[in-house]
This record gives sequence, C-alpha cells and structure tokens, in this order.
Amino acid sequence: MLSAMRLTALLFVVGLCLAERTEAQEASAEQPSAEQPSAEQLAEARELFDDGLRYVQDRLFGRAAIAFRRAAAIKPAPAVLYNLAAAEYELGELVEAATHARQVIEAESAPADLVERARSVFENVRPQIGMLTVRTGGAADEATLDGESLAPEQLGRALLVAPGAHTVVALRGGEPVAERTVEIAAGVQAHVDITVVPSAEAVAVAAVAAEEAPQDSHRVNRWQLGVIVGGSGLLLTIITAIIVFAAAG
Repeated sequence: MLSAMRLTALLFVVGLCLAERTEAQEASAEQPSAEQPSAEQLAEARELFDDGLRYVQDRLFGRAAIAFRRAAAIKPAPAVLYNLAAAEYELGELVEAATHARQVIEAESAPADLVERARSVFENVRPQIGMLTVRTGGAADEATLDGESLAPEQLGRALLVAPGAHTVVALRGGEPVAERTVEIAAGVQAHVDITVVPSAEAVAVAAVAAEEAPQDSHRVNRWQLGVIVGGSGLLLTIITAIIVFAAAG
C-alpha cells in the first residue's frame, strides 16, 4: 500500500486543484441546469470535501471516505473520486477503490497527472480482486449479480468483484429464467454468457395458441410468438451457459 505520508500528500495536492476548479466553475455558471448542482450544492460538496481532507490528515479514513462519498453524490468530479478511491484503498475496500479509480481513468475531464495517480491505485488493487463480464441473449433481457440489478451498460463490461463465489441470474420480464454461480479467484477475469431460448414444447404450445387466438392478420410474427411463449407459463430452457476464465493482464 501507499505510505500514509505519501497518500496524505497526494490527497492534499488534489484537494487544492479541486478548490480552484470548483470556484472557476461557479464563477462561469449562469444558472444551474437540472443535471448540474446549484451553487449551494457545490458549496456543500466543497465543505464535505474539505472535511474529508481534514479526516485524512488525522488518519480517520473511514470518516474521510464517508465525506468524499457524499461530496461525489453531489459532484462526482475526478478529484473527488480519486480521493474517495485513495481513502477506500487505505480501508481495504479494494473493489470500491478500483471502481472509483477506474472512473477517474475513464473521465474525459480528468487531468493527466490525476489519471496517472488513479492508474497507480488501480494497478495496485487489480491483482487482489476479480473481474466478471456478464452477457445475456435470447429470451433473457436482464440480469442480476449477487442480487443486484445490472444496468444495461454494465452487461458486456468487465465488472470489478471481490474474490469468491458470485451468482448471476438471467431474467425475462423481471422473472428469473436461469441462474449460474461462478467462483472467481484474485487476479482472474471470468466471462459468463447465458443465452436462453424457449423449449421445443413451449414453441409448439405457443404456435397452437397463436393459431387458435383471433388475429387481425393471418400472419404471426416472431415478436408475437415471443410474447405468447413468455406468457405461457412454461419454463425457458438454458441453451448456453459458458464460463471462460482467463488470467488477468
């Protein structure tokens, strides 16, 4: 881990940069939009940020992380996220630290020196955690990871996870249709691909139901067939559930 003295120095350097940029942004802002925090909210974020820096100076990293996290909820500026990652790193919250460090690395507005610091945190943490990429297909339109819903942009993206067992559940219309548990070791990347299609029985029942149901048209398209299958009460069958492990680079 970074030494406490070096970490504190890095936090304060970044803190000064944040204060200057926040004041400049407030001076140039005409009116806050629905997406942008108001001047009062920015002032609150800056106060929380300053509190976090004071906690770091006193080596109260738990309180520092809380302050930085609350500041980031108002204004997730790269400097705030970096300081949050550094505090989480000291607390041993490695998945959270790597996640926030990666956000800094990927932020277009982050200055190059801050990106390098964030990359240093990420590279120190990466061998100690795992990565999991979840993909769904066929009738599965959503997924959860360890009970938490995955946003559409998280599907197909390498997610940072703690070493250990993780459960992926594929959903259709909010209902589980497939489940897979995978054990991930530190420094390893896993890929879970789940494609779910109707069973032959479900397709046959749906076809009969479609023929018997009154239709405005004699044609039944794939979308209609899919809706009937989904509402038929017959379980969907997992056709593919592939787990591929690869050593992290």
